Amino acid sequence: MKRNTIFFIALLIMGAASSYAEEPRSSDGPVQPEQPEIILPTEVFEIEAFTVETVSAPLPQVSEIRIPVLPVPLPESGELQITEAALAIDPVAPTGTIPAVQGGSSVFSTAQVGFGSRNWLFGDLSVFAFGTEPRLSFEFRHESLDGYGDNDPGKGYFSGSDRIAGSLDFSNELTDLGATVSFDSGRTGFQGEGPFLSLDQRFTRGEAELLQQTEGPLSFSSRIGFSDANRVFTDPAEPRPEQSLDFDVDGRVMLGFDRVELSLGTRYTFDRTVDRTETARQSQSVSGDLSFDVAFDNGLLLDTAAGVAWMPGRGYIVPFTFGIGGTVSDRLSLDFRTGQDVIHANPASLWDSVFAIQTPEETVWGSEWFGSVSATWFARSDTTVSGAGRFSYSRDTYDVGPFTSEGIHEIRQVSERTMVSSNLRAVYSPRPQFRASAELSLNLIERRTIDPLFALGLEAEFLTGNGLSGMIVTMDSPFFLTDTDEVTPVMPDLGITGFYSLTDTIQLSLGVRDLFDLIDRENPRYLYGTDPQNYPLIQPGFRATVSAQLSL
Repeated sequence: MKRNTIFFIALLIMGAASSYAEEPRSSDGPVQPEQPEIILPTEVFEIEAFTVETVSAPLPQVSEIRIPVLPVPLPESGELQITEAALAIDPVAPTGTIPAVQGGSSVFSTAQVGFGSRNWLFGDLSVFAFGTEPRLSFEFRHESLDGYGDNDPGKGYFSGSDRIAGSLDFSNELTDLGATVSFDSGRTGFQGEGPFLSLDQRFTRGEAELLQQTEGPLSFSSRIGFSDANRVFTDPAEPRPEQSLDFDVDGRVMLGFDRVELSLGTRYTFDRTVDRTETARQSQSVSGDLSFDVAFDNGLLLDTAAGVAWMPGRGYIVPFTFGIGGTVSDRLSLDFRTGQDVIHANPASLWDSVFAIQTPEETVWGSEWFGSVSATWFARSDTTVSGAGRFSYSRDTYDVGPFTSEGIHEIRQVSERTMVSSNLRAVYSPRPQFRASAELSLNLIERRTIDPLFALGLEAEFLTGNGLSGMIVTMDSPFFLTDTDEVTPVMPDLGITGFYSLTDTIQLSLGVRDLFDLIDRENPRYLYGTDPQNYPLIQPGFRATVSAQLSL
């Protein structure tokens, strides 16, 4: 009963904020560019496919789709990453997306520092160079948190992360060359569960891409990527390290005309894993595909592809895709596609998506039949409605089992799974100083154990007339289905962030997160689901933060 009361209180708060936004305001200043939001790390589930389709599972995220301008980029062979609900333990920066001020030079930099309750410390430095060749970017970020819920620091209820990343891009009339490299390190406590103190993870990733065009219709592209993932279950007596090394390379030849493109591509992947028992195993795959794409005069784009992929233990499979979409009218755009994909979840991707998940005995390879449809309707100048639905039938996939006494989440092989995921999102912005959105996501028929049945998200953003200060209110509330088919709500996560710009380059912000945790301290928000017997790890709970940002 208390959880239902909290949920309705949250709705009243969002409604009151919306009423406040209806007061007239002037728009003397420009709306400033947004700073990327710091959120809980997204779960990653990788699928190898010959055409890239952006689908979020199990909670597909539908963004505001603009009316496409033809010709559009044609799909290429590569891995598709499907983002899951943000359920990881990592700490959270102030809620919401806070506008930042950008200078007029070709070099843009931001620096942000913050502190808060639960020993939260945050620092971020980003530098971008535009306008001249080559284009550069660099980022350094640190974040740490110790003392989840009512637990004191030093009890194992902590998390921390560091990131160093950079990119280099060069282009001229016929050549585009880019390279990125990143180093991510994280440490998360086991909260007194299992035999280990913490889990340390390090991911080193790199990628280089080349697109070479000719004076005629012929062009070439190539890509090389690698990932070196390491994790250590810290044990005072015997630390247990694991490593996963991944490498992939692909190339493509394209023949393009005014509105037609024909391309031929090939891809090779390799991964090698050494688990805690020092057992080494490796996996590889080879694939090739042929694609044909047409952009019609009426605004529709037809894209098709078919190929052959060889996977260890499965032999050969024939992936294919057929899609058509585009602008139906000035207010409506549609997209439909269907086909068969290759499911690829190597150990490194699993480590990055589920805390302390068991290393599988072999790389997860499978296949998936799918069909999806999405639409965006510009109902009015101030209202946009987006929707998406996806049906999939997967073979040889996986599920996340309970957290065991050995300190791991079990991985379970699933021979087949049928899923129906849908998402509906509405955005209302009657004036530049106010924006509100509501989103509902559903996962029907079957889903992973740690994924919700449905989730509701609300957000409201307010700016003053000059756009230099304002407030952001967010609320997220997932609902899970228990083994007894009972729908169980999770206490809504309500966050409020206010910000004020002292000058054109200096901005202060004050934020609070998970406000309802102060009301119901006996029922913490769990990392996965609502079953503490099988998934006992908790999320941080209420925290307050103060930060300052400098933009040059």
